[in-house]
Amino acid sequence: MNTQTEGDEMAKTIALRASIAGRIRKLSQEWAENTLELGHEFCDARATFPDRGCKSEWHAWVSANTDFSLDHVGRFMRIYERLGNQIPASTPGIKLTMEVLRYLAQGNVPVDGVKEVIKRVQKGEEINHDKAKEIVKQHLPSRKEAIKQARETGKLVAARDGHMYSGASEDEMLAYSERRKIVYAIRRAVDEIADVPLTPRQWVNSAEDHWVHEFKLSHVESAIEFLTKLVPLLSERQKVVSNGTR
Repeated sequence: MNTQTEGDEMAKTIALRASIAGRIRKLSQEWAENTLELGHEFCDARATFPDRGCKSEWHAWVSANTDFSLDHVGRFMRIYERLGNQIPASTPGIKLTMEVLRYLAQGNVPVDGVKEVIKRVQKGEEINHDKAKEIVKQHLPSRKEAIKQARETGKLVAARDGHMYSGASEDEMLAYSERRKIVYAIRRAVDEIADVPLTPRQWVNSAEDHWVHEFKLSHVESAIEFLTKLVPLLSERQKVVSNGTR
């Protein structure tokens, strides 16, 4: 490609980006009602930065042309990529909150469930997050069917009872259940400590002598080490969950 041609192509790209930015600004005035259309426009804009090495340029473009954070833009794009074929942006009468759209965009939500939500919304029914989950639930397999599907696909499958099944054996499920108990126990323990109305010194001064004598400092040190490692890992996981990518 010669210099003239490259210049012409770049000019077209810049003009396209400017056009997309204009549409995004207009849609952003009522972004909650234009989530899918915004996702479509952002996907089109991102496609003009084909080289992944252009990531910084893409970030700069988003910052310069929109008031959305990169995380928010990522959510728009993921929702469109998951639901764009099922809910065309031009579909009339679609008024769903970002929360509901993010839920419907999850990989374990069946297509038939999404279709029923859309159908009912178009008929004038107001659908919030809880109502959407209730509708989708009717399209999920039973526990037995979910386990069968999980074994056949090797993937986690959501079931009507609200649980995810992996197709694991009874022993494996038992081990998983025990691990879940530990997870919840740690969460409860952290919540309890966070809500303690005493300072550490007050707690020590209030403890019975035999408690203090029996208390193993090594356990406290292990707990501190565990929680210190937990903080960054939990923060990272919360970002993943918040973005709906898991």
